[in-house]
Amino acid sequence: ESIVEKMILDLPEKAIEKITVNDKEEYQKLYEAIKKLTKRQQEFVKLIYFKGKTREEVARLYGIDASSVRYALIRIKSALKSFLEK
Repeated sequence: ESIVEKMILDLPEKAIEKITVNDKEEYQKLYEAIKKLTKRQQEFVKLIYFKGKTREEVARLYGIDASSVRYALIRIKSALKSFLEK
């Protein structure tokens, strides 16, 4: 089971039913981009986008303000966009 398959399996069941081969290729690109993030950024992505945690929950886990998580997500999205455009 590849990392991409594990990421896909973390999605809600209804979303999994709609995944195509092209989606798997996109997930692979996304996974490669996520690997380029810092360890903490990767953890934020996993918790929020794959585990469904809220910004507030992540903030409590890390002992930081929710606004810090919000700004981190902005930076993460920008970095991922940059990695995926290359």
